[in-house]
Amino acid sequence: METANLLSGVLLGSLGIGYFIYGKRQGHLLALCCGLLLCGVPYLIDSLGLLWLVSIPLLLLPWFIEI
Repeated sequence: METANLLSGVLLGSLGIGYFIYGKRQGHLLALCCGLLLCGVPYLIDSLGLLWLVSIPLLLLPWFIEI
């Protein structure tokens, strides 16, 4: 495992936990789901570029879509 993958996983996992807590407290289902996905994606994707390619839309989705 490379350092960049490890640090990206920690960063995305931390942001995912934040999205999850926000979504749970505010009743924002999309933020809750994106938070769960952001916590799990670093475990499933080993390529750094693909990890960020998948994670950036998950980070931006709750900002632009209100459900």
